[in-house]
Amino acid sequence: MKNGMVQLSAALWVVAWLAPVGCQWDWDNKWDWDREPAVLTVDVSHAVEKSEAVLRAAAEDEDPFTRAHAMEALGQTLAQGAGDLYVKALDDPEPSVRFAAAMAIGDSQYAPAKPHLVELMEDPATRDVFQCALIYALHRLGETGYNRKLGVFLWEPDKRLRANTALVMGKIGHPSAIEPLKKLLVDEQDPMVEVNIIESLASLGDVAAGMRLQGYCRTPYVDQQLLAIRALARLRPEGAEQELSDKLKDSDWPRIRVAAAGGLGRMGQATSEAYAYCIKALQQPGELLAKAYPEATIPESHVASLQQMAAVALGWLGQDIAINDLYPLLDSPRGPVRVASAMSILLLAPEGELPHADADADADGPDSSD
Repeated sequence: MKNGMVQLSAALWVVAWLAPVGCQWDWDNKWDWDREPAVLTVDVSHAVEKSEAVLRAAAEDEDPFTRAHAMEALGQTLAQGAGDLYVKALDDPEPSVRFAAAMAIGDSQYAPAKPHLVELMEDPATRDVFQCALIYALHRLGETGYNRKLGVFLWEPDKRLRANTALVMGKIGHPSAIEPLKKLLVDEQDPMVEVNIIESLASLGDVAAGMRLQGYCRTPYVDQQLLAIRALARLRPEGAEQELSDKLKDSDWPRIRVAAAGGLGRMGQATSEAYAYCIKALQQPGELLAKAYPEATIPESHVASLQQMAAVALGWLGQDIAINDLYPLLDSPRGPVRVASAMSILLLAPEGELPHADADADADGPDSSD
């Protein structure tokens, strides 16, 4: 579980300050996590048990954003052990939840869902943008007959459909997608769709696309940078580590720095500076945002978003001591913060403490809406 992690789209992973739990940090100096012993003060077994309960409850939360995040988190932690929740969520009234549930089924290869997936694909009322996720899930379950639809979807006017189609083509991983994706890229006008196309091309082995992703890390648009950072961390093209290190050190925007820190962790390049910054963003998100935007009134939703991103990043950084600081957030009033904290606790917990529900899962690893 420590090696798994959800891919969080910028669209989904968009609260008060908490007193520090565990270690005390010197924010003005580099923290060396070997400088003094750090120990878990939280009962890990209890933290794992509570985290699983939080994710299961979040899957049926009244807030649709919380439900969508829960689908992604469950797919990467409990995998097939939460299959019943994915199947139920395929009929959720919220498009983003349906999409995330189908992607979780594909990622975890939850075979009992196949009949319902086929039923939805054959239903004329199922919208194309949702069909993208259904096609991916069915492909992962051995049913490839619907894949041909993706070539048509790639040229539809709906930018969400083009973006999701590009995403799914990259995840399916067939080289035949390279040529149509390149053709679409020539005429694509939407910057966010462009990033999805380039990421998929890079995942299919296009070296030039991998290098182009680094250029998106230097645009003035935070959402583009976040997508590019995520892609660089996953694909690891040459120069990605330096790009993310520069972002962690020099960016003016806390969300970018947190994303870069988590990305470095995903690439196996976790540093004490990255960890310390994420802990501060977890504990004091409002303070970091106020410093970055001194003339602005910071909405509570932005504070919660940064805290949520920090919780996700800590799961990548691989230091189980972070459970001390994540555990209190299992009671956060913000559903996505609870989900992110629970997910990272499960990813950081020692193997012997993990729930048995995912023991037979076959997972290797959404932009969502219908």
